[in-house]
Amino acid sequence: METDIADVCPYNYGKNNVECARIDEIIEIVADIENAVAPAYETPDAAKREADLVKCRDSTLKPSWDFIYKSLQKAGGKYFMGNRLTMADVVIFNIIDFFLDSGLGLKTYFESYPTLVKFYESIKNDSPLTQYLNDRKYTANIKSTF
Repeated sequence: METDIADVCPYNYGKNNVECARIDEIIEIVADIENAVAPAYETPDAAKREADLVKCRDSTLKPSWDFIYKSLQKAGGKYFMGNRLTMADVVIFNIIDFFLDSGLGLKTYFESYPTLVKFYESIKNDSPLTQYLNDRKYTANIKSTF
C-alpha cells in the first residue's frame, strides 16, 4: 500500500522550491532559537531563568524574532505562506507556545511582536489545529539527566 506524504503530513513544505526554501529557513531559525534558550531553560532559579530568556530575546535572538515577525507581516499576518497552514506555521506556533503556555509562562515575552501574538492566538483558537490543541494532554516538563 502506497502512502501519500500529504496523508502523513498535511502541513506541507510549500507548493514550489521557493516556498520550500522559505519554510526550511524558518525551521532552521527556530532550531537556532531553541539552541540559544536551552541554557536559560535549564536554570533552576525561575527569576534568573526569566531574566536570561528576556536578555537572550533582546540580544542574541533579536535578529531571529525580527526576521520571523517581518516574514509573517510580509505574508499577510495569518500564515507564513499566505493563505494556508504549513510546517512553518506549526513550528513557529510551537516555539511561541513554549514561551507563553509552557511551564515558563512568560506572558509578556512577545509584547514587542504583536503580529506574532495575533498569529499564535489565531492558530490556537481558529485553525485546523484548534481541536487538537484543545483536546491534547500536556506532558510535564522532564529535566534532562545528561
